[in-house]
Amino acid sequence: MPVLLTYGALDPQVPYPTTDELTDAVGHRVVLPGVGHLMTTADGTLSTVLTRELSALRW
Repeated sequence: MPVLLTYGALDPQVPYPTTDELTDAVGHRVVLPGVGHLMTTADGTLSTVLTRELSALRW
């Protein structure tokens, strides 16, 4: 089953190193630049990187 592990680069609630073990388990991590904990940019829109990665998944 495809898994998309994302990390919002501006997320103050989840420090980047805390996702290392998940990354090891899943095999990859997509860092979303300019994105906080809710996966949105400063203007409240979804990250274009996130929407691109989501559309690339094959369920």
